[in-house]
Amino acid sequence: MEVGSLAPMPTGAVGSVVFFGTPAVAARMLGGLLASGVEVELVVTGADVRRGRGTETTPSPVRQVAEAHGVSVVFDPNEVLRLPASDSRLGVVVAYGRILRAPLLESLPMVNVHFSQLPRWRGAAPVERAILNGDTTIGVDLMRVVAGLDEGDVFSEVILPISEDHDVDSLRNDLVDAALPLVLSSLKSGFGIPRPQAGEPIYAHKITKHELRVNWENSAQSISRLVRIGGGATRINGVDLKLRTVRVADQKSYGEPGTILDTATLSVATGDGVLQLLEVQPAGKRVMSATDWARGARVVVGSKFERVVND
Repeated sequence: MEVGSLAPMPTGAVGSVVFFGTPAVAARMLGGLLASGVEVELVVTGADVRRGRGTETTPSPVRQVAEAHGVSVVFDPNEVLRLPASDSRLGVVVAYGRILRAPLLESLPMVNVHFSQLPRWRGAAPVERAILNGDTTIGVDLMRVVAGLDEGDVFSEVILPISEDHDVDSLRNDLVDAALPLVLSSLKSGFGIPRPQAGEPIYAHKITKHELRVNWENSAQSISRLVRIGGGATRINGVDLKLRTVRVADQKSYGEPGTILDTATLSVATGDGVLQLLEVQPAGKRVMSATDWARGARVVVGSKFERVVND
Protein backbone atom coordinates (compact mmCIF):
# COMPACT_ATOMS: atom_id res chain seq x y z
CA MET A 1 0.00 0.00 0.00
CA GLU A 2 1.42 3.33 -1.04
CA VAL A 3 0.90 6.29 1.26
CA GLY A 4 1.59 9.80 -0.01
CA SER A 5 2.48 11.17 3.41
CA LEU A 6 1.35 10.45 6.93
CA ALA A 7 -0.88 12.99 8.59
CA PRO A 8 1.21 15.10 11.00
CA MET A 9 1.03 14.26 14.69
CA PRO A 10 -0.66 16.83 16.95
CA THR A 11 1.72 19.28 18.55
CA GLY A 12 1.20 19.36 22.28
CA ALA A 13 -1.88 17.92 23.94
CA VAL A 14 -4.37 15.85 21.95
CA GLY A 15 -7.84 17.37 21.76
CA SER A 16 -9.90 14.30 20.85
CA VAL A 17 -9.39 10.63 20.07
CA VAL A 18 -10.80 8.34 17.41
CA PHE A 19 -10.50 4.85 18.90
CA PHE A 20 -10.01 1.74 16.75
CA GLY A 21 -10.43 -1.64 18.41
CA THR A 22 -12.62 -4.72 18.66
CA PRO A 23 -11.94 -7.41 21.32
CA ALA A 24 -12.06 -7.37 25.11
CA VAL A 25 -8.47 -6.20 25.52
CA ALA A 26 -9.27 -3.12 23.42
CA ALA A 27 -12.47 -2.54 25.37
CA ARG A 28 -10.44 -2.52 28.58
CA MET A 29 -8.23 0.22 27.14
CA LEU A 30 -11.20 2.22 25.85
CA GLY A 31 -12.86 2.04 29.27
CA GLY A 32 -9.68 3.28 30.90
CA LEU A 33 -9.41 6.24 28.54
CA LEU A 34 -13.03 7.21 29.08
CA ALA A 35 -12.76 6.84 32.86
CA SER A 36 -9.74 9.17 32.76
CA GLY A 37 -11.70 11.91 31.02
CA VAL A 38 -10.28 11.53 27.51
CA GLU A 39 -12.61 12.91 24.84
CA VAL A 40 -13.32 9.96 22.55
CA GLU A 41 -14.98 11.50 19.52
CA LEU A 42 -15.71 8.29 17.62
CA VAL A 43 -15.14 4.54 17.91
CA VAL A 44 -14.40 2.30 14.94
CA THR A 45 -14.87 -1.41 15.63
CA GLY A 46 -15.53 -4.75 13.99
CA ALA A 47 -19.02 -5.72 12.89
CA ASP A 48 -21.41 -7.53 15.21
CA VAL A 49 -20.88 -11.30 15.26
CA ARG A 50 -23.72 -13.71 14.58
CA ARG A 51 -24.40 -16.16 17.39
CA GLY A 52 -24.79 -19.82 16.46
CA ARG A 53 -27.05 -20.57 13.51
CA GLY A 54 -29.68 -17.97 14.30
CA THR A 55 -30.03 -14.37 13.25
CA GLU A 56 -29.15 -12.78 16.59
CA THR A 57 -25.83 -10.96 16.78
CA THR A 58 -23.47 -9.88 19.53
CA PRO A 59 -21.74 -6.48 19.42
CA SER A 60 -18.00 -6.35 19.90
CA PRO A 61 -16.74 -5.68 23.44
CA VAL A 62 -15.51 -2.27 22.24
CA ARG A 63 -18.92 -1.35 20.89
CA GLN A 64 -20.54 -2.33 24.18
CA VAL A 65 -18.22 -0.05 26.17
CA ALA A 66 -18.58 2.83 23.71
CA GLU A 67 -22.37 2.74 23.69
CA ALA A 68 -22.50 2.46 27.47
CA HIS A 69 -20.67 5.82 27.53
CA GLY A 70 -22.71 7.40 24.76
CA VAL A 71 -19.87 7.41 22.21
CA SER A 72 -20.77 7.08 18.53
CA VAL A 73 -19.75 3.80 16.88
CA VAL A 74 -19.09 2.97 13.22
CA PHE A 75 -17.94 -0.16 11.43
CA ASP A 76 -16.47 1.46 8.33
CA PRO A 77 -13.16 3.23 9.03
CA ASN A 78 -13.77 5.50 6.05
CA GLU A 79 -16.46 7.22 8.14
CA VAL A 80 -13.57 8.94 9.90
CA LEU A 81 -12.94 10.92 6.72
CA ARG A 82 -16.30 12.66 7.24
CA LEU A 83 -15.19 14.26 10.51
CA PRO A 84 -14.49 18.00 10.43
CA ALA A 85 -10.83 18.98 10.10
CA SER A 86 -8.83 19.15 13.33
CA ASP A 87 -5.14 19.60 14.12
CA SER A 88 -5.48 18.05 17.56
CA ARG A 89 -7.30 14.79 16.71
CA LEU A 90 -5.48 11.46 17.04
CA GLY A 91 -6.35 7.88 16.18
CA VAL A 92 -5.55 5.31 18.89
CA VAL A 93 -5.45 1.71 17.66
CA VAL A 94 -5.68 -1.29 19.99
CA ALA A 95 -6.21 -4.77 18.50
CA TYR A 96 -8.40 -3.45 15.70
CA GLY A 97 -7.77 -6.42 13.43
CA ARG A 98 -8.04 -4.68 10.06
CA ILE A 99 -5.56 -2.98 7.73
CA LEU A 100 -5.89 0.80 7.69
CA ARG A 101 -5.67 2.16 4.16
CA ALA A 102 -3.80 5.08 2.64
CA PRO A 103 -6.54 7.76 2.62
CA LEU A 104 -7.04 7.33 6.35
CA LEU A 105 -3.32 7.37 7.18
CA GLU A 106 -2.95 10.53 5.14
CA SER A 107 -5.79 12.33 6.92
CA LEU A 108 -5.58 11.10 10.54
CA PRO A 109 -2.37 10.64 12.57
CA MET A 110 -2.51 7.34 14.42
CA VAL A 111 -0.65 5.47 17.11
CA ASN A 112 -0.91 1.78 17.83
CA VAL A 113 -0.70 0.27 21.32
CA HIS A 114 1.24 -2.88 20.38
CA PHE A 115 1.90 -5.63 22.90
CA SER A 116 5.51 -6.53 22.20
CA GLN A 117 9.05 -5.15 22.18
CA LEU A 118 9.23 -4.20 18.51
CA PRO A 119 10.52 -5.37 16.11
CA ARG A 120 10.09 -8.65 18.01
CA TRP A 121 6.63 -10.14 17.48
CA ARG A 122 5.19 -7.92 14.80
CA GLY A 123 1.81 -9.14 13.64
CA ALA A 124 -1.43 -10.67 14.82
CA ALA A 125 -0.55 -12.73 17.90
CA PRO A 126 2.36 -11.16 19.83
CA VAL A 127 1.16 -12.16 23.32
CA GLU A 128 0.46 -15.76 22.33
CA ARG A 129 3.81 -16.10 20.55
CA ALA A 130 5.70 -14.61 23.49
CA ILE A 131 4.16 -17.16 25.88
CA LEU A 132 4.63 -20.10 23.49
CA ASN A 133 8.25 -19.14 22.93
CA GLY A 134 8.96 -19.03 26.67
CA ASP A 135 9.86 -15.33 26.67
CA THR A 136 10.48 -13.99 30.16
CA THR A 137 9.57 -10.38 29.31
CA ILE A 138 7.16 -8.60 27.01
CA GLY A 139 6.68 -4.96 26.13
CA VAL A 140 4.03 -2.40 25.35
CA ASP A 141 5.14 -0.18 22.50
CA LEU A 142 3.38 3.04 21.56
CA MET A 143 4.04 3.02 17.83
CA ARG A 144 3.28 5.29 14.88
CA VAL A 145 0.87 3.59 12.47
CA VAL A 146 2.39 3.37 8.98
CA ALA A 147 1.61 1.42 5.83
CA GLY A 148 3.87 -1.52 6.71
CA LEU A 149 2.78 -4.10 9.28
CA ASP A 150 3.93 -2.85 12.71
CA GLU A 151 6.90 -1.07 11.11
CA GLY A 152 6.35 2.40 12.57
CA ASP A 153 8.70 4.31 14.83
CA VAL A 154 8.25 3.85 18.58
CA PHE A 155 7.35 6.80 20.83
CA SER A 156 7.62 5.01 24.16
CA GLU A 157 7.87 1.56 25.69
CA VAL A 158 7.35 -0.23 28.97
CA ILE A 159 8.62 -3.75 29.77
CA LEU A 160 6.78 -6.34 31.90
CA PRO A 161 7.89 -9.76 33.17
CA ILE A 162 6.02 -12.86 32.02
CA SER A 163 5.38 -15.24 34.91
CA GLU A 164 4.50 -18.93 34.80
CA ASP A 165 1.10 -17.95 36.20
CA HIS A 166 0.24 -15.73 33.24
CA ASP A 167 -2.26 -17.03 30.75
CA VAL A 168 -2.97 -15.05 27.62
CA ASP A 169 -5.90 -13.14 29.14
CA SER A 170 -4.22 -12.17 32.42
CA LEU A 171 -1.08 -11.08 30.58
CA ARG A 172 -3.10 -8.96 28.16
CA ASN A 173 -4.87 -7.32 31.09
CA ASP A 174 -1.54 -6.53 32.75
CA LEU A 175 -0.28 -5.08 29.47
CA VAL A 176 -3.31 -2.80 29.15
CA ASP A 177 -2.89 -1.66 32.74
CA ALA A 178 0.74 -0.81 31.99
CA ALA A 179 -0.12 0.85 28.68
CA LEU A 180 -2.88 3.12 29.95
CA PRO A 181 -0.68 5.60 31.90
CA LEU A 182 1.74 5.62 28.96
CA VAL A 183 -1.03 6.62 26.57
CA LEU A 184 -2.61 9.13 28.95
CA SER A 185 0.72 10.87 29.55
CA SER A 186 1.37 11.16 25.82
CA LEU A 187 -2.12 12.45 25.09
CA LYS A 188 -1.63 15.16 27.70
CA SER A 189 1.99 16.14 27.13
CA GLY A 190 2.68 15.18 23.54
CA PHE A 191 4.42 12.21 21.95
CA GLY A 192 7.85 13.67 21.30
CA ILE A 193 10.29 12.34 18.75
CA PRO A 194 9.97 8.61 18.08
CA ARG A 195 12.88 6.20 17.61
CA PRO A 196 13.19 3.83 14.66
CA GLN A 197 12.84 0.13 15.40
CA ALA A 198 16.21 -1.60 15.64
CA GLY A 199 16.97 -5.29 15.23
CA GLU A 200 15.75 -8.27 13.25
CA PRO A 201 11.95 -8.43 12.91
CA ILE A 202 10.22 -11.55 14.22
CA TYR A 203 6.63 -12.11 13.10
CA ALA A 204 3.84 -13.27 15.38
CA HIS A 205 1.67 -15.11 12.90
CA LYS A 206 -1.91 -15.93 13.83
CA ILE A 207 -2.30 -19.08 15.90
CA THR A 208 -3.76 -21.92 13.83
CA LYS A 209 -6.20 -24.58 14.97
CA HIS A 210 -3.55 -27.21 14.33
CA GLU A 211 -1.14 -25.50 16.73
CA LEU A 212 -3.68 -25.67 19.55
CA ARG A 213 -3.61 -29.48 19.59
CA VAL A 214 -1.45 -31.23 22.19
CA ASN A 215 1.54 -33.18 20.94
CA TRP A 216 2.47 -35.35 23.92
CA GLU A 217 5.95 -35.87 22.43
CA ASN A 218 6.66 -32.24 23.34
CA SER A 219 7.90 -31.22 26.79
CA ALA A 220 5.61 -30.66 29.77
CA GLN A 221 6.74 -27.03 29.78
CA SER A 222 5.78 -26.44 26.15
CA ILE A 223 2.39 -28.14 26.61
CA SER A 224 1.77 -25.95 29.67
CA ARG A 225 2.49 -22.85 27.58
CA LEU A 226 0.09 -24.11 24.93
CA VAL A 227 -2.69 -24.44 27.51
CA ARG A 228 -1.91 -20.93 28.80
CA ILE A 229 -2.74 -19.45 25.39
CA GLY A 230 -6.06 -21.32 25.18
CA GLY A 231 -4.90 -24.49 23.47
CA GLY A 232 -4.92 -28.05 24.76
CA ALA A 233 -7.05 -30.18 22.44
CA THR A 234 -6.41 -33.90 22.97
CA ARG A 235 -8.28 -37.22 22.88
CA ILE A 236 -8.50 -40.32 25.04
CA ASN A 237 -10.46 -43.52 24.47
CA GLY A 238 -11.93 -41.93 21.35
CA VAL A 239 -13.34 -38.94 23.29
CA ASP A 240 -12.22 -35.34 22.71
CA LEU A 241 -10.99 -33.40 25.71
CA LYS A 242 -9.55 -29.94 26.24
CA LEU A 243 -6.95 -29.22 28.89
CA ARG A 244 -7.90 -26.06 30.78
CA THR A 245 -5.46 -25.78 33.68
CA VAL A 246 -2.25 -27.75 34.10
CA ARG A 247 0.92 -27.76 36.19
CA VAL A 248 4.43 -28.90 35.32
CA ALA A 249 5.39 -31.50 37.93
CA ASP A 250 8.80 -31.51 39.57
CA GLN A 251 9.64 -35.03 38.49
CA LYS A 252 11.23 -36.87 35.60
CA SER A 253 9.08 -38.48 32.95
CA TYR A 254 8.79 -42.21 32.52
CA GLY A 255 6.54 -44.23 30.25
CA GLU A 256 5.38 -43.34 26.77
CA PRO A 257 4.34 -39.72 26.17
CA GLY A 258 0.61 -39.27 26.78
CA THR A 259 0.39 -42.11 29.31
CA ILE A 260 -1.44 -41.50 32.61
CA LEU A 261 1.02 -42.26 35.39
CA ASP A 262 -1.13 -41.51 38.43
CA THR A 263 -4.90 -41.03 38.60
CA ALA A 264 -4.80 -39.39 42.05
CA THR A 265 -2.79 -36.43 40.73
CA LEU A 266 -3.67 -36.91 37.05
CA SER A 267 0.00 -36.98 36.13
CA VAL A 268 0.77 -37.59 32.47
CA ALA A 269 4.07 -38.47 30.81
CA THR A 270 5.35 -36.14 28.10
CA GLY A 271 8.38 -36.10 25.84
CA ASP A 272 10.26 -34.32 28.63
CA GLY A 273 8.82 -34.14 32.13
CA VAL A 274 5.44 -34.82 33.70
CA LEU A 275 2.31 -32.73 33.36
CA GLN A 276 -0.40 -32.66 36.04
CA LEU A 277 -3.92 -31.99 34.78
CA LEU A 278 -5.93 -29.74 37.12
CA GLU A 279 -8.99 -28.77 35.06
CA VAL A 280 -10.33 -30.23 31.83
CA GLN A 281 -13.36 -29.84 29.58
CA PRO A 282 -14.88 -32.85 27.84
CA ALA A 283 -16.44 -32.09 24.45
CA GLY A 284 -19.87 -30.50 24.89
CA LYS A 285 -19.58 -30.29 28.68
CA ARG A 286 -18.52 -27.81 31.35
CA VAL A 287 -15.06 -27.28 32.75
CA MET A 288 -14.45 -29.64 35.67
CA SER A 289 -11.65 -30.81 37.91
CA ALA A 290 -9.43 -33.35 36.22
CA THR A 291 -9.84 -35.87 39.04
CA ASP A 292 -13.66 -35.68 38.81
CA TRP A 293 -13.44 -36.20 35.06
CA ALA A 294 -11.08 -39.15 35.49
CA ARG A 295 -13.47 -40.91 37.88
CA GLY A 296 -16.41 -40.43 35.53
CA ALA A 297 -14.43 -41.39 32.44
CA ARG A 298 -13.01 -44.45 34.21
CA VAL A 299 -9.50 -43.86 33.02
CA VAL A 300 -6.78 -45.84 34.76
CA VAL A 301 -3.03 -45.80 35.12
CA GLY A 302 -1.69 -46.73 31.71
CA SER A 303 -4.53 -45.10 29.76
CA LYS A 304 -3.06 -43.05 26.97
CA PHE A 305 -3.95 -39.70 25.45
CA GLU A 306 -3.86 -39.44 21.68
CA ARG A 307 -2.98 -36.55 19.44
CA VAL A 308 -5.97 -35.03 17.65
CA VAL A 309 -5.32 -35.39 13.94
CA ASN A 310 -8.64 -34.40 12.36
CA ASP A 311 -11.53 -32.35 13.73
